[in-house]
Amino acid sequence: MDAFWHGHACPFFKLPTTRPDFWRDKIAKNQGNDAKAIAALRTASWRVILYGMFFAGKGAAGAEAVCDAISDWLKGKETAFQAPGMFVDFDKPVATKGRKKE
Repeated sequence: MDAFWHGHACPFFKLPTTRPDFWRDKIAKNQGNDAKAIAALRTASWRVILYGMFFAGKGAAGAEAVCDAISDWLKGKETAFQAPGMFVDFDKPVATKGRKKE
């Protein structure tokens, strides 16, 4: 997942100033699709992991920390994992976190 296309509430997301209504609607649609996909996977008893590409730029220490966290999650029983900074509430539809028109 990507902070921009999926509208993550993280420091990397910024709504464009050009055509903001278009982008707000587009990102809200993406979030709705994300919510449906996550719900379908969880309903089918799949475990869901969300990892943002922006973590690739955090260097070796950041990569090692994320790998360790994912490894621990894989060994556990939690049904959902998200890398730090993803800010997706697995218990609520992602689309409810869309940005409101101002």
